[in-house]
Amino acid sequence: MKLCILDEVCEFQSGLWTGKKGPFKVVKVLRNTNFTKDNKLNLENIAEIKVEVKQFEKRVLEKGDILIEKSGGGPNQPVGRVVLIDKRAVDYSFSNFTSRIRVSSNNLNPNYLYWFLNYIYLSGKTENLQRRSTGIRNLQLKEYKQLVIPVPSLQEQEKIVERLYKVFENINIDLSTTKKMIKYNDSLKQSRIDYLFKSISDKSDKFKLSELGELITGNTPNTQEKDNYGNAIPFIKPGDFNQDGSLNYNNQGLSKKGKLKARLVNKNSVLMVCIGATIGKVGITSKEITTNQQINSIVPSNKIDSYFLYYQMLTTKFQKLVLDSSSQATLPIINKKKWGQIIVDVPTKTIQKESAKALDHFIFLNNELNLKFKLKIKLLKELKKSILIKEFSNE
Repeated sequence: MKLCILDEVCEFQSGLWTGKKGPFKVVKVLRNTNFTKDNKLNLENIAEIKVEVKQFEKRVLEKGDILIEKSGGGPNQPVGRVVLIDKRAVDYSFSNFTSRIRVSSNNLNPNYLYWFLNYIYLSGKTENLQRRSTGIRNLQLKEYKQLVIPVPSLQEQEKIVERLYKVFENINIDLSTTKKMIKYNDSLKQSRIDYLFKSISDKSDKFKLSELGELITGNTPNTQEKDNYGNAIPFIKPGDFNQDGSLNYNNQGLSKKGKLKARLVNKNSVLMVCIGATIGKVGITSKEITTNQQINSIVPSNKIDSYFLYYQMLTTKFQKLVLDSSSQATLPIINKKKWGQIIVDVPTKTIQKESAKALDHFIFLNNELNLKFKLKIKLLKELKKSILIKEFSNE
């Protein structure tokens, strides 16, 4: 087996963007957003831009080319992802946040190179080859080009490619099935909540939300006064709502001074995000808190159980009432008055307690199952990494 420097067996070409000097041509351009998390090519949402003809001619993609993300990434996603160009993207071009890698040696199979570069990325080797500038991660291509690639015979390369495609295809099928099971499980949870509340609706009295407790819209103490903020009391924002309805109390908080300027929300109150993309997100607090103005809260009276109300707010029916009652300007928003007009089913306290307890148990089991599915997904992804490491290293 021969060892080669990447730059000796490949040609690198930087991408392009909007042209400045004609003649121009409108072309389809692949960007970082066309890279999936598992390093596949996604041809949805293709950008079309006007570029200089002479620049485009040097950057036309061919089958077997590889694109590498050289700028972008994130805290948990280093740059260096790669995608293999297939016949669907022939004659496309690529943006200046990417570079094209084209095999220049007759002794190197592009598919083999693609798998090797996947190994480089998944094994974390690109993390040491990135630098930051203005929050963006940039791959140091000069160093990347000096990576050493093992080059066996073409026949052996083809065997490796065939083996990896077959194994990864089976893993991907398992991943897809497991992800579908999570969606099905989530759908089952929603159906169970909806069914329970539909079954008790006829046995329930009807009250406006405002008749069931004190409604509170949060507020934000002056952010220019830094001494308003501290750790005297949690200051909850939409991003602090967890998927299970709990709240993250460990982010920004208010000082004793800031607490005096905020509106206090008691323990066991039910909260809802009432503006923006996450309108309708529901939470319940286990301690005294404050919130910003994007959140409405209700401190329930003794007419209604907090957890029963929390679950009712999760129903498809309640969520639809929130959206139907919201103004649809730039962002959907429902104010405290309109929120308080929404009708709530209120059965006896016994039914409320039994219903909330039944849903607690069901959702606990449902969440446990989802945790197992998510663990399986994590392990399957680790398996991919392990297979590539075993194939391309001496580990």
